[in-house]
Amino acid sequence: MSEFYEGREKVVRAGYARGSGLLDVGRDTWVKLLRGAGCEILSEIRQGKVKAFLLSESSLFVWDDQLLLKTCGTTTPLSLLHSLDKAGLQSVVYQHGAFLRPNEQQDGYRTFTEIEKEVKDLVRLFNGPITMIHPTLFADGSLEFNASLNHKTAQFIDLKLSNLFPDSLYNTAPSQDHISSLFRSIFNRSGQWTVDLYHFEPCGFSLNAVDNTGEKYATVHVTPEHKFSYASFETNDIDLLMWEVEFIVRIFEPRNMDVSINWPDKSAKKKFLRNIRKVMDLVMPGQRSGGKTNLYQFIKKM
Repeated sequence: MSEFYEGREKVVRAGYARGSGLLDVGRDTWVKLLRGAGCEILSEIRQGKVKAFLLSESSLFVWDDQLLLKTCGTTTPLSLLHSLDKAGLQSVVYQHGAFLRPNEQQDGYRTFTEIEKEVKDLVRLFNGPITMIHPTLFADGSLEFNASLNHKTAQFIDLKLSNLFPDSLYNTAPSQDHISSLFRSIFNRSGQWTVDLYHFEPCGFSLNAVDNTGEKYATVHVTPEHKFSYASFETNDIDLLMWEVEFIVRIFEPRNMDVSINWPDKSAKKKFLRNIRKVMDLVMPGQRSGGKTNLYQFIKKM
């Protein structure tokens, strides 16, 4: 278990003009594009108006006019947008957490300056004047770039959990089966969802879930190895996460948690943020590591 793996994802959210036809892009094309970014398709589910691909490094979700690509390791996800048909591209959001070993990333993904160049190269592909470009470098080393042509970005909530406790809990096949069954129970409780799950060797797993309308999605990724343990849970179903966030946090007992949220309903967002603060106080008090207070970081996207 000593070999290092960077579980923290790079996230690309791209918006296209309505009717751009991303769902018509064939699997062979996605295979080629994803290989160019350093990952492979493991499986695929389609439900209604969305395709969800489980990847060797996280996940790809495709709608007719938008895509969500989350990749970990040393992948190069922005290269996929460079290779995809540029027509109709109207917004790009790029995010990544604080890498544990940034120098092991590929060229173009190691520093703020390199990422800024990558994003600006993509912005030049926009068919029109840029109305917004915001680079943000957070104190913990995570960053975000947001560029658009007045395109409304998709709503989402993304939990990022690190320093899971205890690390050894997830490093055996029986314990991983137990953890994945707990996540299946979330979607069983929450209605009609199609779940696609993959266990990696020697440890770790990824899960995609899409509800039967094809309008709601969730994706889970777990890198459980000692000293660099990490897990993420993202969804566009705020009600699902409102009810299940304490359950999720109790599964992993993280010492650190970041939350990214883009939600247009201010009332629902405030309610969720109040709830997650309560969970942090309840589940993450200073009761471990000799009684030391566990630190968490909270990124609030207004």
